[in-house]
Amino acid sequence: MKFVNPFISGKKAKEIFLKKKSIFSRKRKIEKIELVYIPYYLFRLMISLPEGNKEIYAVSDGIEGSFSYWNGENMEFSTRGEGAVFNFTINSHQAKEKIKDEYRSGLLFYNLKKRKTAQLSEIKEIDKFYYPYWIIYFRKKDLYDFKIIDAISGEIQGIRMRRVFLSALRNEMQNI
Repeated sequence: MKFVNPFISGKKAKEIFLKKKSIFSRKRKIEKIELVYIPYYLFRLMISLPEGNKEIYAVSDGIEGSFSYWNGENMEFSTRGEGAVFNFTINSHQAKEKIKDEYRSGLLFYNLKKRKTAQLSEIKEIDKFYYPYWIIYFRKKDLYDFKIIDAISGEIQGIRMRRVFLSALRNEMQNI
């Protein structure tokens, strides 16, 4: 299997997390930091436009099937990951159907806004890989919480990826 090599180190992820967002931000104490890999399917989408065809790359996570555009430039791959690896919980057909549904609804809005007739003409799975994230566990008063940092871009992830991680953690706990 292919693993994307992390670009952001654990030390840099801690710095990103601890950076004050505003004067009202409270200092948070990191309890633990962990590198994890989420499975992804990579698809090539062919879009038919009046002026010709356009090729787009998209990924679907292998946990819930969330859709994202993909630009794999400057990514380095290896055959092993350094951290915990979550398993695929949906198959490539399910991921393909989720991308198809999400992208078609996006095309509908595009067509209405631009008054065009763009259509999804083909979708093809071309690869599977694991993508790295840093999970930072911290205390918030008497409770524990976590944040997710993309180990390539260094961006703090939002609610969509939080849901994917909670599903992945729940699936792992059920398999123990």
